[in-house]
Amino acid sequence: MSIENNLQRIADALEAIAGRGVAARSNSSASEVLTTNLVVEPAPVVTPVVEPVQVIETPVVTTPVIATAPAVPTVVVPFTDKQGFVQYVMERYKTLGPVAGAEIQNVLIKSGFANINDVPVEKFPEVFAGIEALTPKVG
Repeated sequence: MSIENNLQRIADALEAIAGRGVAARSNSSASEVLTTNLVVEPAPVVTPVVEPVQVIETPVVTTPVIATAPAVPTVVVPFTDKQGFVQYVMERYKTLGPVAGAEIQNVLIKSGFANINDVPVEKFPEVFAGIEALTPKVG
């Protein structure tokens, strides 16, 4: 089949769809049949209805700040300065012995310190409580 024959079949089908019946085949070219039989009507222009967007304001809720209690209960320590702290730790090491006394280093590490001299006065109660917790292991 040639392109002209295909175009003629399409034109005939369009005429049948349009209710005009099938046109008689003539010796004219397919392009003449298409241009004489087809009427192109422009599509209606449809303008979309655009509704304004409704803005909903959501209230901002602030989260209340809740003061939390310190992780370690308030402990009264038997020393008030760095020298007293170091002296306490050394005495506790001697009391615990070398095996259990080595756990003092783990208490320091858990509190965030590698060396006894790095512990600030504010952390004395936390480290003191950790070292005192080692006492039941001995007894």
